[in-house]
Amino acid sequence: PPTSASPPPSASPPPSASPPPRPACPSCLTWSKLRRMYSNVDFVGLTVAAAINMGAVRAMLSSISFVYTHYYELSTTVGGVLISVPPLTGLLASLLVARIAAKTSPARLVAAGMVAGGGPPPLLLL
Repeated sequence: PPTSASPPPSASPPPSASPPPRPACPSCLTWSKLRRMYSNVDFVGLTVAAAINMGAVRAMLSSISFVYTHYYELSTTVGGVLISVPPLTGLLASLLVARIAAKTSPARLVAAGMVAGGGPPPLLLL
């Protein structure tokens, strides 16, 4: 039974009470996590490879319109259409692959990917 000194259960804390401390965010980036990431060879290697890849893509995208218009003497419209073909193809391929992946087991997907990955290298010799 509640005593006369205890507040009712629905009573809010007095206004002078400070809010409870926030728990540490488990996914927050800290200096120790940064040190651990930068000392990991796999992380640094993949990060550098991704940075080089993204830099190459941006360099290609910034210069391809000049190549199409000045070297191949195409109109700006045709150059724009040609520039839009790879992203559109990637989008359509992603949609197709998502449908296939939803209906197939991961083991079959890996096997199919390994078989498909063996095709392009011999074609480079042609």
